[in-house]
Amino acid sequence: MAVRVVAEACAGADDASHARALDAIRLYAPLADVIDATTASAILATTTAPPA
Repeated sequence: MAVRVVAEACAGADDASHARALDAIRLYAPLADVIDATTASAILATTTAPPA
């Protein structure tokens, strides 16, 4: 299963730690992808929930 991580939704102890964590996630491509909040919002706007 592919995972998308919203960069702005992650935190680090400082900016450098945050950047290193996102870089580490990118090493798992294509299983993990780092996206920005604008892209995440666009994806969510076009996604429908599965039937209950």
